Amino acid sequence: MVVYLIFIVLAFAVMGLSAEGESVDTAENSTSSTSIFLVIHGGHSGIVLKQRDIINLDWPIDSTFKQSEYIEVGWGDRNYYMNSDHSLSTTLKALFLPTKSVLHVVSVKGQIKDEFSERTLLEFKVTKAAVNELYDYIKTKFEFDTNGRQSPLAKGLYGESHFYAGKEYFYCLKTCNTWSGKALRVAGVRVNTFFLLTARALQRRSSRYSNYG
Repeated sequence: MVVYLIFIVLAFAVMGLSAEGESVDTAENSTSSTSIFLVIHGGHSGIVLKQRDIINLDWPIDSTFKQSEYIEVGWGDRNYYMNSDHSLSTTLKALFLPTKSVLHVVSVKGQIKDEFSERTLLEFKVTKAAVNELYDYIKTKFEFDTNGRQSPLAKGLYGESHFYAGKEYFYCLKTCNTWSGKALRVAGVRVNTFFLLTARALQRRSSRYSNYG
C-alpha cells in the first residue's frame, strides 16, 4: 500500500515537472497580443487585466469599474480575507475546513507599475482570445443572484475596491495562489500548478514566463 501511494505521488510530481516545461500560448509578435499581470501582496496574489480588453464583455459587477485602466481580481477565504481578525482559530478554520470564498475586485486608474511599485508585479504576453478565456474563468467564480448579477458584500481593502461572494470553497490545498496559478494557465501561461500553495512558489514558477518582474 505504501509503495502504491509513493508511486502515485511520484507520478503526479512527474506530471507537474513536465507541465513546467511546456511552451506558452502567447503571441508576442502578433497584433492580437496584450498583457495580463500577476501581483504579489506578501503571501497573497491577484490577477490584473487591462480594462480595455474586457470592456465589451458582460462584466458581472459594478459598472463603476468600467472607468478603470486595469482591474485586479483576487480570491480567498471569505471570513479571513474580509476581516482583520486573523486569530489562530480563524486561520486554522480557513486552512483545514472548506470555507466560503470571496473575490476582491480593485479598480486601478493609474499606471500599473506606479500603483504596484511596492509589490512584486509580473507581466505576461498573451493573446486577446486568451484574455477572453481568462475572463470566462473568473466570471464562473462569482456567486450570482437570481438576476444573474452581483452586489458587493463589503468595501475592499484598498483603493476603490469591493468584495463579492464567490461560489467555490477555500481550504489548505486550494489557496489564493492556487487560484491565481490556474488563472494564468487558463490564459495560456503554462505555470506548474501542482501543489502550488504559496505566493513565493507561484512567483518562482511563473517568473520564467514573465516579460518583467
